[in-house]
Amino acid sequence: MLSRIRNICNDLIPPDFQPSGINYIRLPDALRTLCNTFEKRTGIECNITIHDNSEKTFLALTRRDNEIVSLVKQSLTNQQIAKMLGLSNRTVENHLQSIYEKTGVTSREKLINL
Repeated sequence: MLSRIRNICNDLIPPDFQPSGINYIRLPDALRTLCNTFEKRTGIECNITIHDNSEKTFLALTRRDNEIVSLVKQSLTNQQIAKMLGLSNRTVENHLQSIYEKTGVTSREKLINL
């Protein structure tokens, strides 16, 4: 569920509206940014109430990370992903390790269910 919301936010907030130099983003902050961007672009007031009981911080996934997550969720192996994206198997492994660290999951199965 969280990954779906994150992907929606990534689709709705174009790169030119995302602050540069940010290496992590919390979901409540992303929703506030989305609301503020909506207000700036449309002139329509956006009010949201966020009850943030979570202290967990997720590092922002890169486009390539999201692409690899999508392929993992299609049950492709690292070798298949590497071939599809024109990467080495080791590069895919490195991306997956980074994705695990950013999302806090510890296995491919948990990533699929994220």
